[in-house]
Amino acid sequence: MEQTAEHAAALSPSPIPRQGRRRAALAIRLSAVIVTATTEEPRMLTVRLGHDPMEALPSGPLEVEHRTLEVGLRAWVERQTAQKLGYVEQLYTFGDRDRVEDVRAGRALTVAYLALVREARPGGEAEAVSCAARGAAEPMGGGRGGCG
Repeated sequence: MEQTAEHAAALSPSPIPRQGRRRAALAIRLSAVIVTATTEEPRMLTVRLGHDPMEALPSGPLEVEHRTLEVGLRAWVERQTAQKLGYVEQLYTFGDRDRVEDVRAGRALTVAYLALVREARPGGEAEAVSCAARGAAEPMGGGRGGCG
């Protein structure tokens, strides 16, 4: 089968963007929903970052030295909570066109993970928060409030 020059050009990657197309800058953020089930109720681990009084999920940007997304997530969680994660499962990816965390970085993609851990006293800036105290919309087991 003979290839035409046009066909070959269409298959080879072009180092120059086609006219009218722009490449979007992309910031990748990793977030963890860390849940433990106690005998009383499920609890979720949150952190306070910097001087911000608001609670947040442990999270951070994907960095060059992170070999994979999961390795990056584990590094951020350990850095912020002094907890090593066991079971981790990718939960959801948020990447709507209008999602921007830093206007200089452009669009933002957040990869959220679910981690299940045994109850332990959190370290660093972490705090275990009752899922019922978070005002979750749907109960998780027995109608006691939940993380979901």
